[in-house]
Amino acid sequence: MVAGCLSTAALAAYVGRPAAYLEADPGLAHLLRGMALIKALMVSGAVALVWWRLRLPIAGRVAWREHRPE
Repeated sequence: MVAGCLSTAALAAYVGRPAAYLEADPGLAHLLRGMALIKALMVSGAVALVWWRLRLPIAGRVAWREHRPE
């Protein structure tokens, strides 16, 4: 999963040629790059959380609690 995220980011950086967009409106380009960085951090956090959760499964007692209606 991590390798897929990294390879996708590397491919996007390699294929994208934003020179014309950067010259046309540098303020918008700066904003969009900042938003992309924030989204990349969110995706990295989500991937790390999923990775952590899958490596450390919950204990059987916690997963199989007896439900007692009151």
